[in-house]
Amino acid sequence: MVFFTLLPLLLLNCIVARELFNHTIDDTLGDELTGFQVDYSSASQPSNGSELVWKNASHCNDCPVVLDHSLAMNGTWTGVTYYPSLGNTTARLSFRGSAIYVYLIISNYPKSTGVVSDAICDFRMDGEVVGSYSHNSDGTYQFEYDVLAYSNASLSDEYHTLLIETTGTEPSYIVFDYVVYTYVLGMITRFRAHFLKEHSVVYPAAKLVHKTRFSYFE
Repeated sequence: MVFFTLLPLLLLNCIVARELFNHTIDDTLGDELTGFQVDYSSASQPSNGSELVWKNASHCNDCPVVLDHSLAMNGTWTGVTYYPSLGNTTARLSFRGSAIYVYLIISNYPKSTGVVSDAICDFRMDGEVVGSYSHNSDGTYQFEYDVLAYSNASLSDEYHTLLIETTGTEPSYIVFDYVVYTYVLGMITRFRAHFLKEHSVVYPAAKLVHKTRFSYFE
């Protein structure tokens, strides 16, 4: 009797997928992935040149508005009270990614207190204004945390610069908490293998045993 054995046949299908990851840029701690920090600035200084324009939690022991640190991302926040005399104020951050989400903390002190609580700002991506946000205080003295003020999920996957900018003729109180951005780690290649499963067929006349294999797994 003559036996013929066919070696297992391996078929590979190549699958290419993108791996997407989210990372946080904290107002004070910076980018958790790269370590890059947020740059805060203003076009001019207050009449008291020694006073900070942007203040974070550690600078604000005597601020008229006191937030609950436990409700802010990483217990940190950075805020600015904008007046037209400042010209403009900006928080600048850089990242590489295809999507971004900007979160603010919103104040609701009554106007009668004299504390600026309305929030008005623009978002400028790579030099172009791409969005804006405004909130009028409801007078409840309550803060709103994790407020999504701007999002864009259709960016090209490359380096971008985002500015949170306050300008114009109206006072504004902006409290920046954090940003989440999405980036592509890389093109991940996977293989799916197809094998031939063994079975036997005997042909009496030719005395032939034919073996093949077939199975499927990933």
